[in-house]
Amino acid sequence: MYLWKEIPLDAKAEKSPKVLVSQVMGKIHATSAQCTHYGASLINGVLSPDGCLTCPWHGAKFSICKDGDIEDAPGLNALQSFKVIIEDEQVYIEVDPEIVKATQFGRKPVKCKSSATTKPDQAGVVVIGGGSGGHYFVEEIRRLNYNGSVTLISQEPNLPIDRTKLSKALITDPKKIAFRDEDFYRETEIDLKIGKSVEKIDIEGKSVSLSDGSTIKYSKLVVATGGIPRTLPLEGSELEGINILRTISDSQKIQSLISGASSGEKKTTIALIGSSFISMELAIFAAKKDNVIVHVISPDNIPLSKVLGDKIGNAIRKSHEKNGVIFHLEANLEKFVPSESKPSHVGRVALKGGEVIKVDGVVLGVGVRPNTDLLKASGIALEKDGSVVVDEYLRIKDSKAHNDIYAIGDIAKYPDLLTDGALVRIEHWNVAGNHARAVAKNITQEQNSEGLIGYKKPAIFWSAQGEQLRYVGTGKASQWEDVFIDGDLDQLCFVAYYFKNDQVVAVATIKKDPIMAMAAELFSRQKFPSVSEIRKGMNLMSVKL
Repeated sequence: MYLWKEIPLDAKAEKSPKVLVSQVMGKIHATSAQCTHYGASLINGVLSPDGCLTCPWHGAKFSICKDGDIEDAPGLNALQSFKVIIEDEQVYIEVDPEIVKATQFGRKPVKCKSSATTKPDQAGVVVIGGGSGGHYFVEEIRRLNYNGSVTLISQEPNLPIDRTKLSKALITDPKKIAFRDEDFYRETEIDLKIGKSVEKIDIEGKSVSLSDGSTIKYSKLVVATGGIPRTLPLEGSELEGINILRTISDSQKIQSLISGASSGEKKTTIALIGSSFISMELAIFAAKKDNVIVHVISPDNIPLSKVLGDKIGNAIRKSHEKNGVIFHLEANLEKFVPSESKPSHVGRVALKGGEVIKVDGVVLGVGVRPNTDLLKASGIALEKDGSVVVDEYLRIKDSKAHNDIYAIGDIAKYPDLLTDGALVRIEHWNVAGNHARAVAKNITQEQNSEGLIGYKKPAIFWSAQGEQLRYVGTGKASQWEDVFIDGDLDQLCFVAYYFKNDQVVAVATIKKDPIMAMAAELFSRQKFPSVSEIRKGMNLMSVKL
C-alpha cells in the first residue's frame, strides 16, 4: 500500500513551501515537493508501489525510498529528504524552513574528495562530447562515488548546456542554460576540456589525441558526440544568413536577426526549412515577436505527421497559423538566391514550381546525422545511417572496442529490451541523459565487481508547440499503424495512443498530466493495456502498477 500527501510548511500562508509525505511499503518518507528540473508539483505526478516518483511534466524520476535520489533524466539534483519521527502514532517531520523554501533546487551534488581519485598519470574515464549525454554521465559517475579520474572533452567554447532551450527561446548567454557552473566541475574533480576536439582514438593504446596536441589515456571511453545538423546541397547554400541551430553561436545569429526586426519598423522575414520539432518550436517563438514574418517550408503535407499523425499534425499547424506562421507544404526547395543589395547574403528562397519568397534569413531544420566520423576513422564498423551498434549495456559491439568503449545518445543503435530486443536508435535529448546514467552505473558496478544492468527504459520527449506536448514511447514507436485520440484537438487537449495491431507503442498528450508519466511507468513495467481496452473506456490512471 502507498499513500502520499503534500503538507504546507505554514498552513496559514497562502503560498507556503510544501513537504511531500509518502508512505511506501509500510514506511513513511518526507521529501521536497517540487521537481528539481522545472519545479513541477510532484503531488501531481505518479508514485509507484516501490517508491518511484515520476514528474508529470518531463519524466524525471526520483526514488522516495532512497532519500529522494534522482533516477532518470532530465532532473539533475535529488530531492531534499527530511527526518521523520513517529511518536504515539503521530508523525513529525524535522525540517529546516530555509531548505524547504529552496526545494526546487533539490539536494546539492556531492563533492569529490581528492584522496578518492587516482593519480594524474593513471587512466580513468574519458567522455567525448559536451551535450546532455556527456554531462549527465560525468555527474552521475561522481554521484556513484567512482574513484578514478574523469575527463570530459567538448569542442564547444562554453560549459555543457541544456540544448533543448535553444529552439524554445533562442538563449544567447550560455551561463543561463549551463547544467552547472565551473565550481561544480572543480569541486567534483571533473577535468573539463572546453573548446577542444578529439582528433584520434587509439583503440589499442587506449588513448585519445586532442586538437591541442595532448594525449589522454583512458580505462573506459564514452562517446557522446550527438548529431550533426544536416545541410542542403543546393545552389546558394554557401550564402550568408543560412543558419542551423545547435550551438550558442547559432542561437546568437538567429536571435540577432529576430531582435533587429523587433527594434525597428522594418519587418524581417525568416524561412524555416523543414517541419521538424525544432523548426516548429522556433516558428512559434519567432512568430510572437514584433515585426517578424515566419515561413515554414516543408516537403511534408502535414507537419510532424510521421511522429504524431495527420490529425494532431494538422491541429498543431492550425494553432501555429493563428499565431501568424505561414506554411508552404508539399514544397521543395530549388535554390537560395543572393540578396540584390548584398550579394554575399541570402535574399530569396526559390521553390520548385516557380514560387519565390523574399527573406532576410533562413534556418535549416532538416534533421541530423550521427556524429561518428571519429569512430569510423578508428576502424569501428558503422551502420548505413552512420550509427554504431551497441549491446544492452551500451558498449560498442565491434570486437575492436574490447568492451571498453561505450556509445550513447543519437549515435547509438541499441537493443530495445522493453519489446523484442530489436535494434533501435532514438534521437531524443532525454534518451541521451538516461543512456549516460546507465553507463555510469555499469562502469561503477564493474569497478566494484558487481553485475551489469541492461538498458531498459522508454523514450520521453517534450516540445513547446504553443501548448506543452509530452510524448513517451517504446522502441517500436516509429512502427505505429494507427492512433486512437481521446480529447479535443481544436482545443489541443488530448491523449493519443499510437498502436500496432492491438499493442500501444507510444502516447502523446497535451493538457492531460500526469498521463504521460503514468504511461512511462506502464511501458517500463511492461503492463500497458491493449488499445481495445482503452477504446472501451479503461482509465489509464487506474491501472495497477
